[in-house]
Amino acid sequence: MRARPGYGAGDPGADNLASVIAGDIWDAFNQREPWLGGAFLPSSIQFATYAESGREVGPTPDGRRRGEPLCDFVAAIHGRDAQGPTAMLTSAASLCLDKALGTPVTNMRLQKEHVAKTLKPLAMGYFRQGGM
Repeated sequence: MRARPGYGAGDPGADNLASVIAGDIWDAFNQREPWLGGAFLPSSIQFATYAESGREVGPTPDGRRRGEPLCDFVAAIHGRDAQGPTAMLTSAASLCLDKALGTPVTNMRLQKEHVAKTLKPLAMGYFRQGGM
């Protein structure tokens, strides 16, 4: 399979497209009122459902095969964050998260031996880029 640029790898083109699509979806919710009143709370909250939900979704243009896990919150599709945590966080921060009125969660797993040296710089860089 040919390598494709994709969201979660710090690719500016893919990140911009993801930001536009997410922003349009969040805007659509923010412009409407639920039939019982109140407001929608758009976000990206999958908790641990991204793997199970992926079983019901067909293949996607980024090369994800039918049944494979979806994205883990605002992070990359499972396995697509191969450019490292900085690139994944750059992608996540590129989304227009200010429109996600709920809690846009960003999950990241680091090896234990790297946490002490890398967690704070990664988090601070993410927040400086607009991540939340």
